[in-house]
Amino acid sequence: MNTKNIERILIPTDYSANAQRATRMGISLAKEIGADVFLFHSYNIAAINFAENVIIMEDLKTIENARLNEVVAEMKKEYGDVNIQFILEFGPVADWMKTVVDDKKIDLIVMGTKGETDALNKVFGSVATHVVNNIVCPVLIIPSTHRSYTISEVLFATDFHFTNDVATYLSPFLQLAHDFDPFIHVVQFKSDLGPGPHVKNIEELKLTGLLKDTKHSYHYLETDNTEEALFEFVEKRHCDLIVMVTRNYTLWEKIFHRSFTKKIALHSEIPVLILHES
Repeated sequence: MNTKNIERILIPTDYSANAQRATRMGISLAKEIGADVFLFHSYNIAAINFAENVIIMEDLKTIENARLNEVVAEMKKEYGDVNIQFILEFGPVADWMKTVVDDKKIDLIVMGTKGETDALNKVFGSVATHVVNNIVCPVLIIPSTHRSYTISEVLFATDFHFTNDVATYLSPFLQLAHDFDPFIHVVQFKSDLGPGPHVKNIEELKLTGLLKDTKHSYHYLETDNTEEALFEFVEKRHCDLIVMVTRNYTLWEKIFHRSFTKKIALHSEIPVLILHES
């Protein structure tokens, strides 16, 4: 079985309160699983206040470098022996993300979102949306209202349409399951489950083999409203992590449809681990 451990975690930051929250959760996760952390910040001229003096590029770089170094020092003091490095670049963060992920061989991106409205770009933030849609790397999305650092009840939403390398792209999820020992609810939402008792197909048996050392159960829910059913399940089971495999952008347009604003507000309290099939 070709699996890959989470050894390098990338945490983009803009120093906002939400980014700081995501940073702390990312470093806590790294400490738990023994991963290295790369704290990433990009800066640009537009963010500078030209009240009286023009700040030349080298001055700006020195200022930003000192600020990021200060954050890293604070995190090292708070979290002890976690290996934390920082990356500083000039330009839009979205333009640098793929380069940083590739160069540093990142296994997981941890980033915060604002969760302000029901529009996809506002829920994820434009950077997070860009990452999910364009970078093939697992992403852990941390909502602005999230406060817990535990993983005890997990909802894994799936259609059981796995490719041959399922063990590879599920490996971050399987590692978290091994390290945190949560109860995993494997849930399939369908508009028509058909008559008679459910019989597991070969894809479900494959997943059962991957989850053999975990506490888990299967749920087959018939619904015409997948989004609402998903969030109702989260609320009922007190899940603190949602895991999903994404194949295309339209999935996220569907999940975060504007007609489910109230349910999205509930979601905004739950971190989401997004895995890429390819």
